[in-house]
Amino acid sequence: EKRFVGSILRKYIGGTGGYENDTASGNDEEVPKPKDLVMKNPSIHDLDLLFLYSHQWKRLGWGEYAHILDMFRRGQLGSQNNPVSECSFIHNANHSEFSDSCMMIPLWLARKTGVTGSRNPHETAEEIGERTVDFLTEVHKKHE
Repeated sequence: EKRFVGSILRKYIGGTGGYENDTASGNDEEVPKPKDLVMKNPSIHDLDLLFLYSHQWKRLGWGEYAHILDMFRRGQLGSQNNPVSECSFIHNANHSEFSDSCMMIPLWLARKTGVTGSRNPHETAEEIGERTVDFLTEVHKKHE
């Protein structure tokens, strides 16, 4: 469409954040993809999925944690082929700790106002980052 001329949306062909294209550097050329990563109409059973919740959401039942966990345990979520999918939570973390904003607030104030859980938000951020990188590393190994 005309409204997308020159836009990254015009060149986006799918995938997580469009990492298959080198558009961030200004190079619009498509990066070659392994054949097994190219899918037509992928379903929830073709992709490795990471569902990482805060302890707060798990405890309060938000984000359908119990339902998602049940589906995961029954093999209804994620790739059926050598799965590396995960459904879990970050212990003693509030939902706001998935953002960097709680790390900018003095810890005593963040705890008093319920912005953070009982852990230091820098510690939970590190765990979130490590678990995400571990998941992505396993997905990349699977497709090498």
